[in-house]
Amino acid sequence: MRRALWLALLLLTAACPKPAGDSAKDLLSQLKAGLAERDAKVSSYRLEGVTREQGLEASFQFAYRAPNKLRGVLVRPERRTFAFDGARLYDLQPDGKRFTAYELKLPEAKAAQFLNQTFSVFVSEGFRVPLLLSRGVTVTRAAHPKAREAVEVKVQTQDDSGQALTVTYSLRWPACDFLGKKLELAGKTSETRVDEEHCEPKLGLCFPRQLTLWEGKAPVNTTLLTKVEINPQIPAGEFTLSAPEGFEAQSHELVEKAP
Repeated sequence: MRRALWLALLLLTAACPKPAGDSAKDLLSQLKAGLAERDAKVSSYRLEGVTREQGLEASFQFAYRAPNKLRGVLVRPERRTFAFDGARLYDLQPDGKRFTAYELKLPEAKAAQFLNQTFSVFVSEGFRVPLLLSRGVTVTRAAHPKAREAVEVKVQTQDDSGQALTVTYSLRWPACDFLGKKLELAGKTSETRVDEEHCEPKLGLCFPRQLTLWEGKAPVNTTLLTKVEINPQIPAGEFTLSAPEGFEAQSHELVEKAP
């Protein structure tokens, strides 16, 4: 990200300059600089959408304000709100009348990972910067049906159980628009593909409007964003929640567990 925590989470919201050369080192350097430049162009956004899977639907809303404020609302099938104001994470569950506030006291990288897991169901791929590692990242030029020029960003890492995991992002070049992501783990492949885009001509950026998740050759689910607003005015107070009257309220600290 790298403005605070959420700058490690936002996926590909920036504009990449034309690379000076085609070597892996040149492309990786240009990519990092471009993501930072692109991120600086997007100070906030609002999303509304629906995810459909096997005849079921889940609708949601999401808001982001730089540098690290987030709010996600699961509207259906059961309403629930998560919000992060830069220091505390809030969890509001109206059906159970429960309200929980968590103070994050984790190292920056682990806090970023925790927030990414919490809000990943609300913010679609293409609106978050990938959690690229300091090692095991390569960038190469590639062909893509949705781009005259494209690159692939391949990340070699491990999953929680230690198995080798390869993540490959496809980006339009030089705009660095997100076009897809492939996961390869234990001989199995899943892929997120961009079906439709929302473009902002003044910014020179495009964002996914509809995405489909595939496992092998079969589609698993589709997410359609019915509303995309880039750089709207969002009050900071929208990200700080309090317990409504009659709700059970709890407070906790999230700290790193001893090894």
